[in-house]
Amino acid sequence: MHQAVQNETRLNRNVIANFVGQIAAASLAILLVPVYIGILGIESYGLIGFYTLLQMLLGIFEVGIYLVLGRDMARFTAGELSARRVGDVFRSYLLAAILLGALATALIWILAGTVAEHWLRPSELTGESIRTAIGLMGVVVGLRLAETVFRSVLLGLQKQVAYNVIFASMAIIRYAGVIGFLLVFSRSVDAFFVWQVIVSVVGLCLYGLLTVRVLPSDAFRLAFSLHDVIASRRFAAGTILITMLSVLLRQVDKLYLSRSVDLVEFGYYSLASVVAAVPVLMAGPLCQAFYPRFVELFSGIDQEAIRTTYHKATLYVGVVAVAAGLPVVFFPEELLVVWSGDEELARRVAPVLRVLVAGGIIDAMLMLPYRAQVACGWTRLAVMMLGSSLAIMVLAVVFLIPAFGLMGAAYAWLGVNVLLLVCWVPLMSRRILRGTAIRWYLASVLAPVLGGSIGALSLGGFFPEVGSRWTGLLVLVALATAMTGLAFLFSLIAHRLLAHSTDPVASNEGAVS
Repeated sequence: MHQAVQNETRLNRNVIANFVGQIAAASLAILLVPVYIGILGIESYGLIGFYTLLQMLLGIFEVGIYLVLGRDMARFTAGELSARRVGDVFRSYLLAAILLGALATALIWILAGTVAEHWLRPSELTGESIRTAIGLMGVVVGLRLAETVFRSVLLGLQKQVAYNVIFASMAIIRYAGVIGFLLVFSRSVDAFFVWQVIVSVVGLCLYGLLTVRVLPSDAFRLAFSLHDVIASRRFAAGTILITMLSVLLRQVDKLYLSRSVDLVEFGYYSLASVVAAVPVLMAGPLCQAFYPRFVELFSGIDQEAIRTTYHKATLYVGVVAVAAGLPVVFFPEELLVVWSGDEELARRVAPVLRVLVAGGIIDAMLMLPYRAQVACGWTRLAVMMLGSSLAIMVLAVVFLIPAFGLMGAAYAWLGVNVLLLVCWVPLMSRRILRGTAIRWYLASVLAPVLGGSIGALSLGGFFPEVGSRWTGLLVLVALATAMTGLAFLFSLIAHRLLAHSTDPVASNEGAVS
């Protein structure tokens, strides 16, 4: 009983730390976008959007490393792996990440000129400026790959309070500090990426120092174990493949648009994508906090604890996804005016934003069931679902973007997420967490959406005419708060009503296999 209380306390502490740290970082990244556009211009922001796309594509390896290495660290805390084995795994993945990062940096530098001349379509930026910026992007990508190993260790060992202190501090330096750097040295997109390189070096050092403190001392012997990498090859290959498919699914619309529209139009779509990613950014810290706990639980036989933790997590994720996204679905133009102060920009971006953020809410809700699958070591279903969805997404983008432009890309994203919402969780619950699908759909999806929508429809008429940004901000905050409260209330009531009718513990035999 005492151990269970300790585990619950640790989980709650990690959830809070992740939520505060990463939401602070995400808020800065989003709130300061209008400042970047004001200093650099919308075309330069389009190039920053291309940088985000590049980071996401090469982030395939980052997430894959975290899911594998973080899982092994969580198994160490559960007593399944020895300290020596953990050290061997850490060193092996660190060396692999360093080599991969160096390769990625060199490849991006080599291809920078080709991308600048033959892929992007600038109106004002010079080819030389774009080549330099892309080369600096490559340096950041290489540094972040090595940093991912240290971050994965800290998260897997559930040192998430200390981790998020560094994470939030680096976010302040990265997103807010760059404004001062631009104003003092150069109002150019090249200077923006010079600052990103500097911050990445500092972050790598800080995460590395903290990792040295928390890992066993023999983890830092100068040795490489190919056996450890090979031993986890099946799970690692599955997670990397899943991550690759997931990243491509999220980025294929931007990849196609970056080639088919000019940088100004791409800048508008990138702006909408940043805001539409808020539900995922808000739900991500919760999934990140629960993932090591799921690994520990799936390592044991306490299936009641697995289900209880799963339902608790899905309640939180569902409410957070709705709270972060639904106000944007109902009031996209008002939010953009309050955020940017630019009514023309709001008018152009709002229709695309509404559709993209609806897909983003679904994407955020699916993160938790996906993490539960990976935590128990089952990756095949995710590969099948994401692979099929990617094929559909590519076809939709190819046909819809030429016909409908930015809106075509947005509807392709929403449609694929609706398909995943309908199909993925029922297939998952046939093998693991049996009997939980109905409760998830009703209590963690439908209930918070219904509660939030009632709040928006009931109170939305109080929104003033666009014009006063501060008044609009206050009303938006009040609306979002009311919608969040109703979403949580509806979801909590639904979970309690369905707790015994849809997944009684007595029928839990074989719930996890």
